[in-house]
Amino acid sequence: MLLVLESGYNWLGTMAYKEREEKAELSSEAVRQQLDRVLAHPLFSQSKRFERFLRHVTELALGSEPRVISERDLGTDVFHRMSNYDTEADPIVRVTASEIRKRLARYYAEPAHSDEIRIDLQKGCYVPEFHAASRELPETGSFITLPEPVAGSAPRRPRRSLFVYGAIAVGLLAVALFPAFRARPAPLLLFWEPLTRASGPVLVSYAQLSSENLHVAGVDDPRFTWSDSLTPTPTPLGVGWDRLAENLAFTHDLESTAKFCAFFGSRQKPVSVKGSGAISLSELRDVPAVFVGGFNNPWTARLLQNVRFQFAGSGELRYIHDSARPESREWGFNAHVAPRSRDLIVITRMIDSPTGQPAIFAGGFSNWGTEAASAFLTSADRMQAAFANAPSDWSRRNLQIVLETTVLRAQSGAPRVLALHVW
Repeated sequence: MLLVLESGYNWLGTMAYKEREEKAELSSEAVRQQLDRVLAHPLFSQSKRFERFLRHVTELALGSEPRVISERDLGTDVFHRMSNYDTEADPIVRVTASEIRKRLARYYAEPAHSDEIRIDLQKGCYVPEFHAASRELPETGSFITLPEPVAGSAPRRPRRSLFVYGAIAVGLLAVALFPAFRARPAPLLLFWEPLTRASGPVLVSYAQLSSENLHVAGVDDPRFTWSDSLTPTPTPLGVGWDRLAENLAFTHDLESTAKFCAFFGSRQKPVSVKGSGAISLSELRDVPAVFVGGFNNPWTARLLQNVRFQFAGSGELRYIHDSARPESREWGFNAHVAPRSRDLIVITRMIDSPTGQPAIFAGGFSNWGTEAASAFLTSADRMQAAFANAPSDWSRRNLQIVLETTVLRAQSGAPRVLALHVW
């Protein structure tokens, strides 16, 4: 007798036993159980976003009255966006669906899941499809018996199904390509990796005001006093405006600084926080740093003199200067028009900045731009969309991102990517 050993995952046995399969009617409970298995896999269990999305569309598809699921509906129902949000500026639904399709394909590419109910999310559609699993082999042994050659006749090669050879080829290919299927870190983590993997704490520097840019008109050499519940009589501080101004900062910049600190805290990365006027170049040579604020943070101008995108202005015009298009004023606005309706942002990441350390510069022309920059750089969804078409090796190179954000009722909106430059 010739015996062909069945593989550990039952590939060859299943294919040789049956080349046709009958579709079984799937119950809602069976689909939900399969969904739980899928979501428990490491490809999905690390993301609440994937779980919410896939569970939501599955329940809609299993409903008594299945309906067309639109991108806007998912944005409002799953991701709590406003009903009139801009789906072009905020592609969270499309990005999430695309990533889930990739992960479902990787999940079912694993031999251990080949006999499970299949959940598919076709491209261009948000309604999942469910397909019955193949019928399993009877529990009568773990070998397949093939006929012996007839005595006296020429030996015949056992007939094997083309599906068997196909299964072997797929198995070998899967083993060869397994490293390529490993989950690649999200763009959010890759962007910050030069700072998070560096030894020691990260310095976060916020922009401070000074008497050079904030002036007191009509007062010569003011003197300041202090009083509180324990000091009812005002006491002279002994400092003038020059000294006092150095201790002032915009609350928006401090909120952005806190957001960056929270992000590093989630990565168990220690942080030190200092105002721009309280640090020196020699200190920056020893630590990676994040500089919060646009051109109001003096370190941005000092350390980024030869990059492509820079803050610029002429008269009432404020614009982003592009060294590749020096005459262009496409990304600009009138600074004297109030209330402000938009702001422009430049984010720069230097793997090896002029200080010799990795550094990130994030800010806009105004506090609202800086606020939008910090929200963008700590959002996995927005970073995923921004780097969707970036060069494959962008995580190891310097880069700049130009963003535009709306300003409505003194609040910044979701930023939109205008340009991404990698070098």
